[in-house]
Amino acid sequence: MNSSDYLNKTVLLGASWVDSANEVVDRRQVFGEIEKIDDQGIYVRLRNGDLFTMPPYPNALQPAEPGEYTVHSTLEIITNPDFLAVWTFRTETEEQS
Repeated sequence: MNSSDYLNKTVLLGASWVDSANEVVDRRQVFGEIEKIDDQGIYVRLRNGDLFTMPPYPNALQPAEPGEYTVHSTLEIITNPDFLAVWTFRTETEEQS
């Protein structure tokens, strides 16, 4: 698939942020439509109008199985998204002395 094949498709994203000890410090689930893909990122327009940018790796977008998916924070039901993506980001923390 080339990047234009992803445009205007829906994606359910799960993102976790972990610290240097691999402890989860934040977790988010968002849903929206892929608006743009370039060398800087994949831009997803969320339902609330915000723009969520994820790293520029379309291969991270996996086709979603048909069905209903629940956004855990809002209990919103998403029916038949086109893609799913899961990301884990490492946070940078300063060393304590």
